[in-house]
Amino acid sequence: VSDHAALITGIHSFNKSVKVQRTANQTIPNTTWTTIVWQVERWDTDNIWEGVTNPERLTCRTAGKAMIILLATWVLDATGYRTYVVQKNGANIWVGTYNAVDGKETVMVGNFPDDMAVDDYYTFLVYQNSGGDLDMRYEESCFIMIRVP
Repeated sequence: VSDHAALITGIHSFNKSVKVQRTANQTIPNTTWTTIVWQVERWDTDNIWEGVTNPERLTCRTAGKAMIILLATWVLDATGYRTYVVQKNGANIWVGTYNAVDGKETVMVGNFPDDMAVDDYYTFLVYQNSGGDLDMRYEESCFIMIRVP
């Protein structure tokens, strides 16, 4: 990488990233693994997200190392626990479990490095056992992929 232009374009670019969110809460059934379906991109510098055919996926377009980041906020409910799984090409690669918090929303955060090949894809699934349907809030929930040098 020899100049500024090389830093922001091409295969060695630092500028290969995406952030997707929802525009409304997603209802998660009790004791059912549910894939989060993303509805809008805040940015996408490498065509990583495609909102029609596979809106649940972030797909690698430029091979290399990446940081995968997630944030999921659940509406207030003090019963049970909340779990997330990040899948790569349909296989579980990261799992996190949080106990519900009495009197507060449950917030799940994760960030994970990974080696990506072109067309590897990532999905974000959640599970909850509150005893009934529970919403994942759209305002504070997102899925991010950032290619790193």
